[in-house]
Amino acid sequence: MALSALILLLILMPAVDAAVGEAFKIETEPMGAKIWIDGNYRGLSDKDTVFYSFETGDHLVRLELDGYEPYEVVKTVSEGASEIVYHKFKPIQTTGQIGFYSVPTGAEIYLDGRYVGKTPYTMDKVEPGTYTVVIKHRGYEDWTGSVNVEAGKLSEVNADMVLADVPISIKTQPEGFDLYIDGEYVGKTPYTGTISQGKHTFRAEKLGYRTVEETFYVGFEGVVRMYVPETTVLEAMAEVEATITANLKYNPALAKQLLRQAREAYDLKDYDTAINLTQQAMNAAEDVDLDGVKNADDIVAGIENSKIYVLPFIIAFVLIVLFAANFMRHRVKPVIVLEVPKALRAEGESPQYVKLSVDAKGGAYRAFVCTVYLDDESMEHFVEPGSYEVLIAGTHRTLGDHRVAVELKISKTRYGVTTARSEETYTVFDDENIIDSDSMSLIEGEGADGTGIGAGGKSKPKRFDLGALFSGTSGASGTKGK
Repeated sequence: MALSALILLLILMPAVDAAVGEAFKIETEPMGAKIWIDGNYRGLSDKDTVFYSFETGDHLVRLELDGYEPYEVVKTVSEGASEIVYHKFKPIQTTGQIGFYSVPTGAEIYLDGRYVGKTPYTMDKVEPGTYTVVIKHRGYEDWTGSVNVEAGKLSEVNADMVLADVPISIKTQPEGFDLYIDGEYVGKTPYTGTISQGKHTFRAEKLGYRTVEETFYVGFEGVVRMYVPETTVLEAMAEVEATITANLKYNPALAKQLLRQAREAYDLKDYDTAINLTQQAMNAAEDVDLDGVKNADDIVAGIENSKIYVLPFIIAFVLIVLFAANFMRHRVKPVIVLEVPKALRAEGESPQYVKLSVDAKGGAYRAFVCTVYLDDESMEHFVEPGSYEVLIAGTHRTLGDHRVAVELKISKTRYGVTTARSEETYTVFDDENIIDSDSMSLIEGEGADGTGIGAGGKSKPKRFDLGALFSGTSGASGTKGK
């Protein structure tokens, strides 16, 4: 009952208007912008754009104008209060910016090959795209990279540059000094090359002269030095004398001779010649065969290593020649000459033989075996070279093709066994089954009517020339006839 009364009371109560604010004004520069409030289009902005009776609370205002960046803002409307939205549009950016920075500063900037300034530098109004950047600074390696530019954004290039190697030139008077940089041998003077920037120690030394040593900082300009060391040829001669004494067991005769000549040149005040001869004497004392390897490390002091190195190849060559000569001396070549009749009658008046000649050409041998086969059956053996006849058919013979083979094996005194083989075939025929004089194969008799049957039902034989069937010889390779 109480709930029903409450509902009735709510229905009968008069409606209360929502709270609203006063004027809501919008101004833009330039004018003509589209106005959206809480997602609802409200028209274009001008100098008198005012809205009334907005409910209290937050409202989203969006302003749009072609060619300019859009603008959004949230405004809070209070009861009985006025609000104003003012906005000056920014044009939409179609270009970007690039900021160039380097360590050290003051480096030259090249964008796609065009000089644009020195670091640090900001470049405006750059069209969007990818560009190649080269940054150069004296004394440093060129820095190369790329940068991508987007409209309305700042892209940065940061180059951490590396010190470049610089040229170096060291000369001495006279030339030929051993040059060391930071304790490492780099060559003889005059010397040219490159070196890293920084602190370095240079040392030049030569027998017969004072050693020159200097430490200094190498900058981006590089190094150019000329040294004229003092001569100490007498001290050098004493050093050579000591070296000769230490190497007496290697017989340094050449070193002694050169040192004697150096002293003679010094007495004549020919100091350059004296120094050169002293240097040669030192080399000859430390390396008596002058093959580039000091005596203590040499394989055989007194003999050039090149001769020692080539000796195994000479020995190998001689052994190969001796082996080849020995092989040729013991080479044996088997020779077979085989004569076989091409055809035989089945009913012969006398036995038939094959003729063969076998031999061993070349050097000596230990064993000689010749075997004759008829249709793969062994018929005869010979153990000496010579000419032989072997019976292959008596007075009664089997029709058809038959194969005669001769195999010769020779056991050499060295290098194994050599073998040769020769084969021939012959054909046995009669008046009923004769051979084709062209193909040398058996065929049946052919009658005059082409049926192969003559008068009285007997086969009529074909005529052929027997004289042509008993000729020809075969070599060691042999050919298998039909």
